[in-house]
Formats: sequence, C-alpha cells, structure tokens
Amino acid sequence: MQSSQHQRSLCLPAVITLVSLIAGPRHAVAAEAPNGVLDQQPAITTPVKLQYGFDTGKVYHYKVVAFFSGQIPKLSEPGSDAHIKAELYYSATVLKHDATGSTVAFAVEAENLSFLAKEPGTDGKSNPDDELPFPLPIAQVQGFLNVTAQLRPDGSIASITGGDNGPIKIDVGVDLRKLFVLMLPVVLPRDPVAPGAIWPFWEGFLGKKPGRTVYQGKLDSSRKDSGHVVFHISQSANSTVSDKIDKEGNSTAEAKLQVGSITGEVTASGAMDFTADATGTAAYAGRLATGSMQLSVILKRDMPDPDHPGMRIVEPITVRGRMQVQSQAGPPKADTLGVGGATAK
Repeated sequence: MQSSQHQRSLCLPAVITLVSLIAGPRHAVAAEAPNGVLDQQPAITTPVKLQYGFDTGKVYHYKVVAFFSGQIPKLSEPGSDAHIKAELYYSATVLKHDATGSTVAFAVEAENLSFLAKEPGTDGKSNPDDELPFPLPIAQVQGFLNVTAQLRPDGSIASITGGDNGPIKIDVGVDLRKLFVLMLPVVLPRDPVAPGAIWPFWEGFLGKKPGRTVYQGKLDSSRKDSGHVVFHISQSANSTVSDKIDKEGNSTAEAKLQVGSITGEVTASGAMDFTADATGTAAYAGRLATGSMQLSVILKRDMPDPDHPGMRIVEPITVRGRMQVQSQAGPPKADTLGVGGATAK
C-alpha cells in the first residue's frame, strides 16, 4: 500500500469520483419478514401501476456499503489492484409531497472509508486488521453530496439544487450530486405492468446521454409480505465512454486542450426489492427496501508520455464493484462506524 498520508491527500476526489462513476443498478437481496421467514402468500399477477411514495415531514434513512477493486488512477500502483470499502449513511427528509411528485432533502449523516489489503470474499466481509481507515471531514463530504431534489412519481429527477459536481474529472454522464439515486435506482414505467413486463428508461446514475447510455427495467415478480407487497424489479445498464482529456487526464471540451482520450464501457446489472402499499385500484406506491449490485468498469486511457516526447501512455482503468443498499429504521449510531468514520454533528 501507499503511505497513509499520501493516500489521504488523494482520497476525497478519487474515491468520490469512483463511487459516483460506478454506482448504478443493484441486485436485490430479499427483505425478510419480522420473524425472519419470507411470507409466501400468492403473488399479484395482474398489471399494476407503480410509483415512489413518500410522506410529507417524514425522514427516511438508508445505508450503502460498497467494495471496489481494480486499477484505479491515483489509488493503485501499476500492476497492483487497489481495494476500497465505503459506507455512507443517508437521510431523506420529505419537504413536500403531492400528486405531481416530491421535494426531498438528501443528506449524508455519516461516512466510513477504508483501504483494504485484499479484496473481500463473496460474503462481502473484510477483516478489520486488513483495513486502513482514512478519515474525511463530514462537512466536506456533505458539501459535495447534500442536495434537495424535485422527484417525479416515477423516480425521475425534475430538478436539483445544492451539492457540487467538482470532483468528477472523467465525463461518463455522471452527476455527483445525484448519488442519492442509489435509493431510487429504477425509473418506474408510466403504464401498469405485470410480472415479466420490460420497459426502457433514459435516466439513471450513469447519466442521461441518448445513444451512449441505455437502461432497461423488468418487473420479475411480486409477493405479499407482512401486510405489504414486495415487487422484485431488475434492471440492466450500459454506458459507452468516449471522452477527450487534457494533459492532466481530465475531461475537456476545449479542442486546444485535448491531448488524449478515455474509451470503454461501464456495465451493471441487478435489482431492488420495492416494498409498497395499495393507493387505489391496481395502484401501489413504495420505496426501496433492500438491494445489491455487481458492476464492471473497463476503460482505457491514452495520453502523451510527459517524460518521453513523441511517445504515449496507454493504461487501463478497470474496476469491479459490489454494493448493498438497505433502508434503516433510524440514523446511524456512533458505535456502528469504524476508526475512519465520521458523523454529522
């Protein structure tokens, strides 16, 4: 590993860029009934209208745990993968809700970031002895990620205020301020759908770039669970990256500064468990209960070699990621965070 002082000097823009670059759809883990046994009541098989539902004045809480491994600029040595663990605790305060949508203030309540000595196993667990925490000021993280969003009932974003997209240096369509879409990962269809139905949508965390970013949702199944209906919704996403960069390796639209390129693909697949209640005849409103995802980032950076005029450096940017997202009963407790964690005051 690099020295902890050097890592901390680079970690904030690099890690936030990484999280935002590859955050996308997630593959759901089924929610459990209070007794730990899934309620296998008959599923709903007829078409239903689905919407995100919020209650004015209520505060919802979410936990995101992510593991990233791969060749990551500024974080990994050539030929050696970097391994990162990130925990983010979010609150979503509903300022207004009506038939046209919701106004929601999203805020980071706590964070915990660490470098890992090796990639975690398939169970997603890491040995605390293998973790090198790097504390970040919570106010700095909040300055990038805290926003207020106007959300349509289908989960698409009408407008957003606050936050800062400054750390994003590679343009793959990502807006750092929209990291909260982890809690609303799928834009729901306008028309009623039954299990098996598939629909396209054009907006997600990988951006909104026609012809370059494609999303597809699918209602896989539904089941009754403890008085609610849980809809299992999967999705896939693909983003084609073709970007010009300057001598520092950052995206630029100015032709006179363009000296290289970044090309490749970001792909993700997964789902969410969407727990909902009936709001009318064949109509349901709800929120993400739990989810997880797997993703792949395969990019190539081509730029001049500053030490050898006339020669070029071609290097990979490859990332493997796993992420879990889960609704929480309340804000995080101080003792749930590791050595490198920070909570809002």
